[in-house]
Amino acid sequence: MPHSRGTVKLNSADPSVYPAIDPRYFEADVDMQQMVEAYKFVRKVATTGPLSEVLDAEKIDESIPHPPESEAYMREHIARNAITIYHPVGTARMGLAGDPKAVVGPTLKVHGLSGLRVADASIMPTTVSGNTNAPSIMIGERAADLLKSEYGLASA
Repeated sequence: MPHSRGTVKLNSADPSVYPAIDPRYFEADVDMQQMVEAYKFVRKVATTGPLSEVLDAEKIDESIPHPPESEAYMREHIARNAITIYHPVGTARMGLAGDPKAVVGPTLKVHGLSGLRVADASIMPTTVSGNTNAPSIMIGERAADLLKSEYGLASA
């Protein structure tokens, strides 16, 4: 699980203006070090056994001013090419009212506001280890149950 945490900030009070999103992928060096170790492992696997017979040679980025075998090269290559394959979570973190990072409480209501709930992956305090689809469905199901209970509707 990544240690780095990004930010999402409003650029304007106008809802049609996109927010400023800074993923800060490698703010915590431990995240970069884990990627470097993975890079080394993939290189080793790709150059041994049957894989080396079917894979093309590694494409070296000549614009990186470090020897390709160096950790400095790997770090630069990772920093230039890193993207997320996960759905960002935690932008409206769930937690108790005393948690300064929490936006919503256990009933999915936004702290300090009435009539507003958040029921999507943004309430997850940290990234889950798998795809966010099933947890998001569970959050939606929980929201439905909370609303049915609050409005006296029978559960199906």
